[in-house]
Amino acid sequence: RKSKKAICDLKWSPDGKSLFVASEDGRIYIHEGQDGYNLRSMCSNANSPITAIDLSTDANTIQAATANDELYFYSVQDGKRITIPAKTRDTEWASVTVPFGWRVQGCWRNSKIATQPLQDAKKSI
Repeated sequence: RKSKKAICDLKWSPDGKSLFVASEDGRIYIHEGQDGYNLRSMCSNANSPITAIDLSTDANTIQAATANDELYFYSVQDGKRITIPAKTRDTEWASVTVPFGWRVQGCWRNSKIATQPLQDAKKSI
């Protein structure tokens, strides 16, 4: 195991060929799903622990939530951060476990506690 801190999330690529490991060290480790789980690449530059990750259906993009309520996007191919989030707006995700993003835009209270979604948005409409 490459990370020396706790593992927060694990995801298999939709094709089952890669394993993605999110860690409290602020990195996502991308391992080959066969042949001993060798490390293929790594995504870094998060300012806090990665708490949840999702993969695009084509396994080209990762979205990651951090403990500081930040949302990052990474390219699977080279592990580099995608610095223009709008490029991922129409991405189809294989899973949706990250609590932030285009799908839930406007569903959060305007407060410091971003992890408390509005329970009944229909009442305010």
